[in-house]
Amino acid sequence: MILALGYPALAVADPDRDLRVATRALSFLDHRPRGDMPVAVVYAAGDSASEAHARRMADAMGGGGPQGRIRLVPTLMAADELGALDRQEAVLLADGLAGDQATDVYSAASRRGLITIASDMACVDAGYCVMAVASQPRVQIVVSREAARESDVGFASSFRMMITER
Repeated sequence: MILALGYPALAVADPDRDLRVATRALSFLDHRPRGDMPVAVVYAAGDSASEAHARRMADAMGGGGPQGRIRLVPTLMAADELGALDRQEAVLLADGLAGDQATDVYSAASRRGLITIASDMACVDAGYCVMAVASQPRVQIVVSREAARESDVGFASSFRMMITER
């Protein structure tokens, strides 16, 4: 799940593994999602590499991605077409989002109370996402306290013991 934003992108070596980690992390949201979870996979408008990364992520979800309590249902979306966010429950950020596009995506998602997730840890530091998840070389989950507060996203207390907050 995963994605990066406008910073040197880390290659997603195993999108299936990253999705399993992100899906598991989503199960710790305060509202305890279950079943089908609509997820926007947002890419940089006009950037074919970013769109290709978004498609790889959506493809990795296959028939809904890793199975468990949550089944991710992807919708590809360009960063300049955010109207469909109203029907989503989470936002994955593809490689290549930067500057105004990244800010616009975060703002639109935050106003709707949606969690934003990337694979680049710098995304959390820049304030463009609530969570960054990486499964290589080891599993790492970082959450921005400020972005989570602004987005009205909360996590179970048991999850907070397993993550790094900044």
